[in-house]
Amino acid sequence: LSGSEDGTARLWDLRSSARAALCILAPKDGGDTKESQEITSVAFHPISNIQPEGSHAGGSSHDLTVYLSAGTGVYGYDLRKATSPIVRSFDFCLSDIFECE
Repeated sequence: LSGSEDGTARLWDLRSSARAALCILAPKDGGDTKESQEITSVAFHPISNIQPEGSHAGGSSHDLTVYLSAGTGVYGYDLRKATSPIVRSFDFCLSDIFECE
């Protein structure tokens, strides 16, 4: 999984070097610009239940979720239908977590 300056995140299939297996376009900036924002970080949802090879029990839809950050937003996408975010987080306050003086 990689992020780019052109506002796309790409999921790569390492068995095929020709093209990305999936391209996700981040939402456009809500401001005056019509340009997509640079993807500055990407992450897979942590997989909590790793099953032995061949086992399908205990799978979770979260295993197919990726997160992208662009501008001040964090977006979550379900890889089975990555046309629009399933999670949008724009602002959050860290003052409840960190006590700053």
